[in-house]
Amino acid sequence: MPGLFGIYGLASQSLLSFQTAISTVGHNVANAGTEGFHRQRIDFRASNPEFTAAGTLGTGVRVNSVQRIEDRFIEFAVQREVPVLARYLTRANAMAQAELTFGEPSDAGLTGQLDSFYTGWDDLASNPEDPAARESVVRLGVGLADAIRQSRDRLVSQQESINGEISLTVDSANRLIREMELLNRNIMTATRNGVVPADMEDRRDMIVETLGELVGAAGTVEDNGTATVRVAGRVVVQLEASTPISFDISESDAPTIEGRAFRGGELDGRVGGLLEVRDRDLASAIRRLDEFAERLARDVNDVHAQGRDLHGQETPPFFVLLGLERDGVGGAAAGLRVNAELQDDSTRVAAGADGTPADNSIALDIAALRGHRTGAAGMLRSLVVDVGARSREAADLATGQTVIVDSFRAQRESISGVSLDEEAANLMRFQRSYQAAARIMTTADDMAQTLLAL
Repeated sequence: MPGLFGIYGLASQSLLSFQTAISTVGHNVANAGTEGFHRQRIDFRASNPEFTAAGTLGTGVRVNSVQRIEDRFIEFAVQREVPVLARYLTRANAMAQAELTFGEPSDAGLTGQLDSFYTGWDDLASNPEDPAARESVVRLGVGLADAIRQSRDRLVSQQESINGEISLTVDSANRLIREMELLNRNIMTATRNGVVPADMEDRRDMIVETLGELVGAAGTVEDNGTATVRVAGRVVVQLEASTPISFDISESDAPTIEGRAFRGGELDGRVGGLLEVRDRDLASAIRRLDEFAERLARDVNDVHAQGRDLHGQETPPFFVLLGLERDGVGGAAAGLRVNAELQDDSTRVAAGADGTPADNSIALDIAALRGHRTGAAGMLRSLVVDVGARSREAADLATGQTVIVDSFRAQRESISGVSLDEEAANLMRFQRSYQAAARIMTTADDMAQTLLAL
């Protein structure tokens, strides 16, 4: 409306617009440290002009929309790379823990104890008539067997703790899946009203990224603003419907979606890393530890069986393996023991082949086993190196992926992050504009008073 009342309308609309702009700046500043927040910007547009005999007259400004500043390409890049990083970091941390199982490098480690065991046989070879040397060999054997069992127990315990971590991670993912279902419903309601609040979009993207970190989920933003979330290609959230992830170790050793189990190679995220460590890395270490224990017992027993004890009698096996699995290897590290007969009477240990007091041939042959590259000593060294190599590989992959994710996050922050300096400048600009609009209102009021005084 042209004329004096048109000026009132223009000024009041300007006041409301700049008030909204100042409120948006305040919202940005308040959330400068909020994870996942994208800065917001007011999109102003000129109000529709008024047509008069003298031409068109402007009617001021209106708030067209509140825009969420983002680059969808960068958002998708972050959501794509974060699950991979989570898998690498999880595996690196777990393998660092597994590496400690063997206590390397130190004299108290498994390799050091095996070397001490062979050194005990060297000492027995130097004093084949000394009962104390035989007792020392037995004690060293008991200590070695205990260390091997404890190493295996720690690896198995780590596998079991991983099951608990998977369960907790899946529970966290299911809570977010339910939240995303509700959020999708609210976004659809907002869309029907003509606008999707930017804060809802922030939360939507944050949930997708967190689900990717937990279970390797990938999200797609639909035209209506809702997110469709998939895990290993299976839809877990779409529109107002969701499907939970199940994990019950008594029924399946892997997470399932509608009865379909997913293994480590199919999943990224924390769960994918945990499955990979449990089913590949730790399972391999346990198997190779069993193979080492079986080979140690077999090599020592084969030589020991050819000797005679201190009394010239046939000697029992030095090691026994209890509770072996059907293949004769599985469970060997858990069942390795020094023969109870030798623990009760160390004089039954064989030092020589013919039973004469000075014969040390058996002790020398057993001590020489430490130099066999394909024997138990070589197998243990190979196992320790393999675990260390896997740990370093996982750490290197995590380091490289961290650089990639940090780079994308930095790009996102440069686009969507809140700059307090920029917001301060905007606040000053909108404050001046608000003051100017208020001055127009005051001027219009003065004009009205002048008119009324005529």
